[in-house]
Amino acid sequence: QQQQQQHRRQDVKLSTTANFCTETILPSPINTTTTTTTNEEYNDNDPYLTPITLSSDQYDAQVGEPLPTVFAYPHCYEPHPIATYAAEQLKEQLLASTECQTNIINDEDAVGKMMGVLVVQYGHNDDTDTDTDNNQQQQPQLGYLKAYSGTLPTQSMDTNCKEAGLSFCPPVYNRFEHDGFYKHGEEELNALTHSIETLQQSPERQRRKDFLTAVEESTKRKWLAAKAEGKVKQKERRALREQQKELLNEDEYKALDERLKQEGAYIQRQQKQMKSKHKSELQSAQRSVQEMEDELQSLKIDRKAKSRRLQDALFHQYTFLDIQNRTRDLLPMFADTPLGRPPSGAGDCAAPKLF
Repeated sequence: QQQQQQHRRQDVKLSTTANFCTETILPSPINTTTTTTTNEEYNDNDPYLTPITLSSDQYDAQVGEPLPTVFAYPHCYEPHPIATYAAEQLKEQLLASTECQTNIINDEDAVGKMMGVLVVQYGHNDDTDTDTDNNQQQQPQLGYLKAYSGTLPTQSMDTNCKEAGLSFCPPVYNRFEHDGFYKHGEEELNALTHSIETLQQSPERQRRKDFLTAVEESTKRKWLAAKAEGKVKQKERRALREQQKELLNEDEYKALDERLKQEGAYIQRQQKQMKSKHKSELQSAQRSVQEMEDELQSLKIDRKAKSRRLQDALFHQYTFLDIQNRTRDLLPMFADTPLGRPPSGAGDCAAPKLF
């Protein structure tokens, strides 16, 4: 029981370093009309293939179950012991390799990386070769392929792992090729992003915004002051009328009333002119701000459109074969999903690389 608890603790420790998905591919039958795999493609010299060298006794002791005859449902299954064995072998290789731990498991962005193994049977011959001595067929062998989920930003990281004896299945499409379209497209997007950030942080943009705020506050303050002064003047005229009504004769009062009306009209014209002037000042300041905001929005729209085109072009590069040897890329595969398009990173999981 203590050994089992220690083993579980070790598994937990390892799982925080690298999570694993495990698959076991059907050893037989292989439909030779729909597969492009040949005996020459899978052999002990294949850099991506790691042979499983277990004797019959070792297999019985460490695996203990016959090879599967049905491929497991990939989204909910218990991995076959031979797949678990392959995963454990890869864990040991990863933990023994400083280069891989540095470049894959403990990268700058996150600690841990999803790994996958795919157990395959190779080296068998379905057709009897009459030229072979004693009419013997080549015995099938077991091995496993290795892959990591996601991408590595530099080729040197993958090279370091190969030099350490760990060759992972290559990506379905290497977006980081030096002269590839994705690198050029990414450079364009980075340039747009830089332009957007430069404009967002531009002192001129902030100056225009501050000026607009100052104009808004100034015009509001002046308008409120003018309205308040107009109301005071209006009260003074009303009081003067009441005061002079009993003191002046009819003609004198009419003259006073007309003068006060003209004074009120003059103040209203002044307020109207002030309002028009403030409106013009505000519009000018708003246009100045809007010019830069429109430029910024145009850059963002351009970046979004180019990003989508680049992403679609990338999705077209991820082509896959179905069981009938038909080729499709990611875009039509996801056309009938709720999103209608692949999520970012589709095709870079471990399983597609392994298949």
